[in-house]
Amino acid sequence: MYSAIEGTNILTKNTDTLVHTTVNLTNLLNNTKVRQVITEDLANYLEHLLNNDTSSENIRNNVAHRFKQSDFYSKERSQTLIHALLQVCVRCKYK
Repeated sequence: MYSAIEGTNILTKNTDTLVHTTVNLTNLLNNTKVRQVITEDLANYLEHLLNNDTSSENIRNNVAHRFKQSDFYSKERSQTLIHALLQVCVRCKYK
């Protein structure tokens, strides 16, 4: 989706400086064009669910930094993630 919207993937190279940079989840969810596609409400929900330090879920951080063991991700949490993914897919018109 990000590639279709911005014309580049989340790993980009600045041609002026030849520096590789990545777009992290917060950057992606705060991107104005992305927010127009998935809606403000869904972007805020995903930020809270996946990446917010005030959320007990903070799934991206918990997984990436191994703050939680795998058994923390129960059936219910897995269903929440599937629901979030489906919400993105329903709103996304890009392939």
